[in-house]
Amino acid sequence: MLDLFQAQFYHRSKHRQRYFNVFKKLAVVQADAEKRDTVLHNMYRTGEPEFNHGNCYSAWLLRIILHTLLEYVMLGLENELYATHELHYVFVYVEYLLGWLGACLLQSDKIRQQTEVQVAKQQSKAKGKKKKEQKKKASEIAARGRGREQELLFVQAQQCLARGLLKMIEGLRLEGHLPQPKFEFGSEKSRFEHRFKALGMFETPGHMSYGHYLSQFSPDATSLQLYEEAMQPLNKSKQILDNTPVSDEQQVVMKVVKTNLVVARLLASGHKKDQKIEVSFDFSTHRYYPIVRVS
Repeated sequence: MLDLFQAQFYHRSKHRQRYFNVFKKLAVVQADAEKRDTVLHNMYRTGEPEFNHGNCYSAWLLRIILHTLLEYVMLGLENELYATHELHYVFVYVEYLLGWLGACLLQSDKIRQQTEVQVAKQQSKAKGKKKKEQKKKASEIAARGRGREQELLFVQAQQCLARGLLKMIEGLRLEGHLPQPKFEFGSEKSRFEHRFKALGMFETPGHMSYGHYLSQFSPDATSLQLYEEAMQPLNKSKQILDNTPVSDEQQVVMKVVKTNLVVARLLASGHKKDQKIEVSFDFSTHRYYPIVRVS
């Protein structure tokens, strides 16, 4: 954990280099956390059977790992390390990690709720507990719960945005608007595996295989179908952000979502389908999620 903390003091362009060593140490800590969870689970089952430990250490560490993996992938976008034809690899992996993060947050919240119920029962039995203190504690718990709910919704909104982007990019690729490499001395599979090799050190989350990447796209899908499929998650992302308290970052993400939704709707209508268009990915609004521009 000290290496992860120290990595934050390096220049942003150096973070990815530092993270490779951090990953190796986090993988060791993850294995140790699983063992400790097993020991504690057995201990509580024997001494306090009504108390559910719930893999607290593993869940806490998994959240840290997922945030670190996401930052590793996103830093490649920020530092312009990916070629244009690799962006659909990136957003498939981003969506995959955000899905894991959302599931992890749900599991953590479930563990929290169970623990708070058990603690509340124990405290209610204690003598001299004042009602005023109980109400204050209940309001604090409710406030923490709302904060976690908002975090989960923002993760889900970003996941939908990533899915919409990868569908748009794949549609543009099918129409020949994006430059494609000639794999004379390699293959797309080897390029994909090379890009994300460092992320395969952890047992959880599992490393995304090239086959999993291919399964995200129907081989018979047309570009217009992909644009229509992109509109669905973008619409969902917009709805989530519309119904949650908006922070500065959420406002920026909302702008990216709305603009890309307009572009996806335009492309789905067949606009300039048979014409040669120029496509660019504008990261000036948000450093991780681009606005797709066509002209």
